[in-house]
Amino acid sequence: MRLNLQHWSLLSLLLLLISTSASAATRFAPVEALLEGATPQTQGLTLELPLVADNGASVDLSIRFDAALAEGDQLESITLFATENPRADILRASFLDPRVEPQLSTRIRLNQSQTVIAVARSQQGQFWIAEQQVRVTVSGCLIGGDETQITSMQQPRIALPRRLQAGRSIDIRTLINHPMETGLTQVIGEPPRAQNLIESFTLELDQQPALHLELHTGVAANPYFRFGLILPASAQASFIWQDQQGDMLREERQLQL
Repeated sequence: MRLNLQHWSLLSLLLLLISTSASAATRFAPVEALLEGATPQTQGLTLELPLVADNGASVDLSIRFDAALAEGDQLESITLFATENPRADILRASFLDPRVEPQLSTRIRLNQSQTVIAVARSQQGQFWIAEQQVRVTVSGCLIGGDETQITSMQQPRIALPRRLQAGRSIDIRTLINHPMETGLTQVIGEPPRAQNLIESFTLELDQQPALHLELHTGVAANPYFRFGLILPASAQASFIWQDQQGDMLREERQLQL
């Protein structure tokens, strides 16, 4: 009996800690604005980051949504925030096609030790929330960069599996060279550098938008994205990057099953 009581006491404490943490995350102003008074669920959205980041300029992040949805509902978006970055918005991923798996990996910038928050929204207006604290040893937003670095989008790369099978997850990785200059870089004796970002990445399947990523200053230089597709049939894939100047790079791949 004592063991059972101890077990339930520990379980109750754990649930209380989770509830308190989620409550704190929902009070963060950008999250509060996104929720519009709704109460998010805390199970079904998984956020993965290292507990300690030696270099805040490039921190690995993965997000996965596996909650049960009501009949006819589907995931609409996942939005990422950093509570102590100069600008809280990191990235917003819109899932526009059920062939895109509800998960994403990327690399982000963190200015200092802080909490990263993810909020998922379904088409029917349901919300889920996840968060993780990260200790940062070197700031990723304010340190100076290489003066010889590139200033435009260059060398887009796309990695696909050698063999694609219908109904099986297709792992896709993309990378493009770009400084993702935040406009916050501080170099002694020089004025702040102008902001220079890739604003968006879009995946089209058969000329229709399937995945759209809205990028902000919290995305690391040389944006990297990893995501999955499950295709019932072959499809034409278009990978599109667009920067603040309106310039666009487009790569085409035939996904032949």
